[in-house]
Amino acid sequence: MPSINLLDVLLVCIRGTLAVQQYIANDLLLLPSLQTAAKSILELQPSEKEVLLKNLTQGVNVEVKGILDNKEGSASVDLVTTADVLTQAFLVRLIEETTTDRPYTLIGEEESPNPTITQSVEKCYKTYFNPHLQVPHESELRAHVSAEQCVLTADTLEELRRRVGVFIDPIDGTNCFVQGVWEAPMVLVGITVDGVPVASVVNRVFLYPVGKTTTENDGNSMSYVWNYGTSPFMVFNGGRVHEHSQQRPVTPETVLEVIQSSTLKTSLFEEIDRKLQPITSLSARGAGNKEFFLVNRMLGKEGDSPALKGCDVFISSGNAIKKWDTCGPHAFILALGGDLYNEKGVPVRYQLVGDNLYSLPDGLIAVTKVSFPEVSRRLQWSKL
Repeated sequence: MPSINLLDVLLVCIRGTLAVQQYIANDLLLLPSLQTAAKSILELQPSEKEVLLKNLTQGVNVEVKGILDNKEGSASVDLVTTADVLTQAFLVRLIEETTTDRPYTLIGEEESPNPTITQSVEKCYKTYFNPHLQVPHESELRAHVSAEQCVLTADTLEELRRRVGVFIDPIDGTNCFVQGVWEAPMVLVGITVDGVPVASVVNRVFLYPVGKTTTENDGNSMSYVWNYGTSPFMVFNGGRVHEHSQQRPVTPETVLEVIQSSTLKTSLFEEIDRKLQPITSLSARGAGNKEFFLVNRMLGKEGDSPALKGCDVFISSGNAIKKWDTCGPHAFILALGGDLYNEKGVPVRYQLVGDNLYSLPDGLIAVTKVSFPEVSRRLQWSKL
């Protein structure tokens, strides 16, 4: 009987993501050549970041995939780099090696790699991938999840492929990646069962330690969640999450903090912003980064760092982002009691059959657990 071990897929994606992060830091940024007192790439001085950015632009090829009409400025150019293609190809290889006969449907942002990328994938595999790497809190995770909860079976491979999805955004925030806005880029992997995100990997590419050897990665940039068949198990920035923050109550008088893209045309949000009043509007880059503002708030992990800001609601207009942008962070938001909806109040889910496997034509509104009743009232979802 065909089967898939979902825990094995999650763990190999964590190990693979950490390996790719090392490849980017050492082979593209040439980080070991930089002399600095900073503890991580995000803490570097602007002049030090300029050195690494120059190395990066010389180490990757950047291509234009298209022009985005709903965005402004340099962000309207939809970019792809060889690092994007390599990351997805590397993760796909690992997942294929971990499973038999591809018992899942893969939805990835990038196309198949060319021979040059394939060679880089092989180098990354040989140099940085450790199949026996103990990922952060792995022993606790294995104790938390029973053998029966790990494995999903079906009568046919086709049935498994209709039920299990793997959504990959190899580098969410590619424009930020090549422009030096380094708090935003993330590697996102979401695993779905019957359309619901049940496990995921979210890794901040540039939250990477400085001063380690080229084969060390402490995993402090790594967040992952398991939320299938048992209570949620969550790791956030390398640390185990044991309890959630008690958020302030949201009432009709509450000023909601609403995050939107800093590069999308503001006219796209006017109607929703009007209905949600009173609000404070925030802006940031990277879809996954903005979704994690909700995670930061629900976990009580907000801080001064640009990567640790918080909010109550995230809004994106129709077709501005895709399901590979949302699936990974969505698993965290669901595990914490929040959810993602379209503009009509219908929960976002990830069907694997049909024509619309990755688009979000009706926009996206992500809300924290405590914000949902008031957001639903203000947007009049309960009347639809």
